Amino acid sequence: MIRYLLLGAAAAFTLAPAAMAERGADGDVKIIYWQAPSILNPYLSGGTKDIESSSIVIEPLGRYTETGALVPYLAQEIPTVANGGVSADLTAITWRLKEGLLWSDGSPVTSADVKFTADYCMHPEGGCAQLAKFEGVTSIDTPDALTVTVNFSSPKPNPYGPFMGGQTPIIQKAQFENCMGAKAPGCTEANFNPIGTGPFVVTDFRPNDVIQMAANPNYRDPAKPAFATLTFKGAVMPLALGDRYWRPANLTMLGTCNWRPT
Repeated sequence: MIRYLLLGAAAAFTLAPAAMAERGADGDVKIIYWQAPSILNPYLSGGTKDIESSSIVIEPLGRYTETGALVPYLAQEIPTVANGGVSADLTAITWRLKEGLLWSDGSPVTSADVKFTADYCMHPEGGCAQLAKFEGVTSIDTPDALTVTVNFSSPKPNPYGPFMGGQTPIIQKAQFENCMGAKAPGCTEANFNPIGTGPFVVTDFRPNDVIQMAANPNYRDPAKPAFATLTFKGAVMPLALGDRYWRPANLTMLGTCNWRPT
């Protein structure tokens, strides 16, 4: 079974009641995007096409909904002053990873990966496209494998710059640790085929053309994604009469919903 997905700045989507509980049961989905991605590492690109396509593969600790609400992804909850996750003086925020998270290669996700992600972007020779998200960060503590505390140089009324949203996803330390600083752009394999925690993994990437993906066998929800494979194609392709279009609000829905056309 093949599905088609058309994305746009003002796109909307229709969500039918979920009627399946088996990963990959809906076959293949095709995403037709306005421009083809050139890289799957948002730390080396500020382009929407690259950030959105990579968000299917690598994820942050939390994301924003279309209304601006904060929702946890890899984190157990969104830290606040009320729940003790944000210090009373607003100079620190502590995140707690969900237990049992795995990278798509089967290895565990730990606080070391989160700290490494910050070190990667904040490297003085790295030219990180998302460096502004880490403004004011002085240090990151990892007291245990699931806990990460970000310390700021001064009070941060909005401490959700690092690791919040598709611009600052968590990348795997084991894959990127030899790609620090000036070496970052040269790590083609890591930048084109990142190991992630998202619903899909990259099987083939042709920059400025098309990306082929398959369901992540280690995704945290065994019933998702609904689709077994995914094709992300840049620029509009002519579709045959009768083909269906998908119109989701954003690509994060691929990992959280089992949607069907109406």
